[in-house]
Amino acid sequence: MSWRPPTSLERQLLDATRKDWPELIPLARVLSLAPRIEPLLLRNARCRFLPGEPAALESQLWFSALVAARDTREIIMHPGIAWELAQEFPDPPNGTAVPTSHGDEGPLPSITEVWNFTCDHTRHWPPEDRLERDLRYHALRGDDHELDRGLRAILADIAAGTGAANDQQRQLKLARLAKRTLPLIRPALGTHSLDSAKLVAQYAALALGDGGDWSDLIGPPLALPRYLDQRLPSPPIRARLGVEVRGGPKGSAALHLTDPSATPDVISFPSQLPARLHVAPAGQAGNWHKVTRGTRIPLGTGDHTLRLTTLDGRQWAYVSQRQNRYISAKIVMVGDSGVGKTGLVWRLAQDKFIAHESSHVQRLWRLDQLGSKLPDGTQCEAVLWDLAGQPDYRLVHALFLNDTDLVLLVFDPTRENDPLRGVEYWLRQLGYVDANRHEPSMTGPSRVPPPIILVAARTDRGHARLTDE
Repeated sequence: MSWRPPTSLERQLLDATRKDWPELIPLARVLSLAPRIEPLLLRNARCRFLPGEPAALESQLWFSALVAARDTREIIMHPGIAWELAQEFPDPPNGTAVPTSHGDEGPLPSITEVWNFTCDHTRHWPPEDRLERDLRYHALRGDDHELDRGLRAILADIAAGTGAANDQQRQLKLARLAKRTLPLIRPALGTHSLDSAKLVAQYAALALGDGGDWSDLIGPPLALPRYLDQRLPSPPIRARLGVEVRGGPKGSAALHLTDPSATPDVISFPSQLPARLHVAPAGQAGNWHKVTRGTRIPLGTGDHTLRLTTLDGRQWAYVSQRQNRYISAKIVMVGDSGVGKTGLVWRLAQDKFIAHESSHVQRLWRLDQLGSKLPDGTQCEAVLWDLAGQPDYRLVHALFLNDTDLVLLVFDPTRENDPLRGVEYWLRQLGYVDANRHEPSMTGPSRVPPPIILVAARTDRGHARLTDE
């Protein structure tokens, strides 16, 4: 969740509500400072600020398009919509009023009045929820000192634990609070609060075993201070990755993160994948990277001595003599679920057929038969990526299409209805078809789309249903 201006979709939802349900806007505005809205808070806000409005207004807001998530206990407004509404108070947090037409709403309450009301009617919340509420508000106001005070309160609360089971549960709750809140307040972090935020991010990533995008705030590659390290629970999963520096054309090189069985040099991470790895070539400060199997980190030219550091501060020195150079070709197999991709992968990679149910994972295979060696000694290899075809995975797997050298687009020609189902979707993802005009895309990124081979699988299962049309 991010405390930010509205996206284009949120802007459309807000504009449509102003037009069709304008009576909802005043109630939503006075609730915009609350991270979550309970029925009692909703009722008290209406009675306090809009006493003349009917109780039905509460249920209308509860089920309106302004709400991003709801259950029987609470609702959460779209963050961009809440941010926009908070700017409309007479004393907006950034000091610059947003021009808007309030119609016949009458005088608006000040943001200070609404904030005091919000605090008073959420004082029963658990401490970590009140911390989230306060950090959101101070970020909205741009109050760096109060942000630092709140983040230090989280660190102090973690350090005060005794190691008992109840304390560990409390520390995990604080770690989850950090995961929710740090992306939200990050734009407002200043010189006072930034160092505290980095410590909170590092502790939370280690406590949760989660090195995802939200944790990219982490600071220098150092171990946690002892007072925090002693309060860490045991990591639920320790992932392992092989590391290898491979050369490329013109003396360039990249650090490859591979399956741990593929190389003798292996790093253990204090979290599951994706994980965070700090890579520092000799004489350089280095950077944190999000890594998983198949990650490639460019290094430049020359021989390399690297210092590799994981989130818990453990370090490895990796020395690459780079006697051999490598070029890796990335081949991606895509297509709808159930068209025969995994069976075809086994035939290509292992030269045998094994019956499989639909795959729900991403797998990488090295195609040894396509390996070769150039006259200058460069080793060439081809790696086949098998991506699950279920619709739920499409958004995730679209992220893995970068740097693809060849695409095998698989379909089932024996399907009676629409044998080419899914083909157009993948053509759009790869940049060949404009999503609106069904024509070759001319408006996407300037990169050239990878070559595609359209593969008809399962031809042994029946007769092809394709026609000239």
